Amino acid sequence: MLRTILAILSGFGVMLVLVIVSTLVGVVVLLGPLQGGRRPPITQEYLLANLGSAVVAALMGGWICSRIGRPRSVGATWGLAAFVLVMSGITTVIDEPVGDGPPAWYAYAVLAIRVVGVLIGGFLERLRRSAGSKPKTLEEV
Repeated sequence: MLRTILAILSGFGVMLVLVIVSTLVGVVVLLGPLQGGRRPPITQEYLLANLGSAVVAALMGGWICSRIGRPRSVGATWGLAAFVLVMSGITTVIDEPVGDGPPAWYAYAVLAIRVVGVLIGGFLERLRRSAGSKPKTLEEV
C-alpha cells in the first residue's frame, strides 16, 4: 500500500515539475514579456505547445508511477489516473474562461490528455517490463 501511494505521488510530482517548467518556458518564449504590467494575449502556438507538454508530462508521470509501483500491478497507474482526473476535473470546473484566456474546450482537452497519457505511460512501462529489461543488441534488432 505504501509503495502504491509513493508511486502515485512520485508520478504526480514528475508531472507537476514538467508542467511548471514547460509553462514557464512557454510563457517566456511564446508569449514574451509583460506589456504594460499585463500578460500578453494567449496565442494558438502557446496553447499547442502547452497541450504537447501535457502529453509528455502525463506519459512520464504514468511511466514513473508504473515503474515504482508493484510489478504486475496496474493499481498505482489507475490510482494516478484517478487522482489526475479529480485534480484536473476540479480545476476545469472552477476555472471559467476569462477575456483573452484559453478557450473553454482547452481545459477539457488538457483533462483528457492527462488521464489518457498517464494510462498510456503506465502501459508502456509495463510493456517494457514484460519484454524484459535486457537491452537488445544491433544483431537482435
